[in-house]
Amino acid sequence: MLPNRSYLVTRRCIGRRFLLRPDDALNNAFVYCLALAAKRYGVKVHALGAMSNHYHLVLTDPERVLPDFMAWFNRQLAMCVKRLRRWDEVVWEPGVTYSAVELGGPAEVLDKVAYTLLNPVSAGLVRSPERWPGALSTLGMLRAGTMKAKHPTLWFKDNAPEDVSLALTVPPCFSDPSGYLHALEALVASRLGQVRAELRRQGRGCLGRTRVRKTAVTDQPTT
Repeated sequence: MLPNRSYLVTRRCIGRRFLLRPDDALNNAFVYCLALAAKRYGVKVHALGAMSNHYHLVLTDPERVLPDFMAWFNRQLAMCVKRLRRWDEVVWEPGVTYSAVELGGPAEVLDKVAYTLLNPVSAGLVRSPERWPGALSTLGMLRAGTMKAKHPTLWFKDNAPEDVSLALTVPPCFSDPSGYLHALEALVASRLGQVRAELRRQGRGCLGRTRVRKTAVTDQPTT
């Protein structure tokens, strides 16, 4: 593992159950844990998307500490999930700890950031990334450059930070931040049209954010 490599990281819940189903407490815990982990290990986060039964991160690992970063982040988030969901079993799919796909350059990084932002739409859950009720680094948030979270009292000690900010950074393979965001916006818009057209071709609508929020966390997809 070499320094300053960028990755698409994916982690799935056990049995693909909907333990990460969006709600205010879960969204806050996800961003809080990620912000602390990024600060602790010096990892640069470029995009994030928490779906109901898995999450994606696009990040850069300057110090070659990805395994330690992932172990710490996944443990903290799992403990929050257990308490929020009153879940006594393991949270993450056993066997493979996580998937980390190394990204070879600007085109691959751009592709995977767009993929992460569009994941809720591609899954037929909402009509646009901004409609997803879970933790997601939308284009607006990437332009702002931060996501904020508050201390989740259900797991962290009282001396943990009360408020945290997660920096959403421009991938190091892009020297021009405005050019990167412009290219990403164009790619997301193009793919959004393609995804919607494909869903129409298949005769599929979208579940909608209200029904997403009502999904039982113990359920799992049939396909």
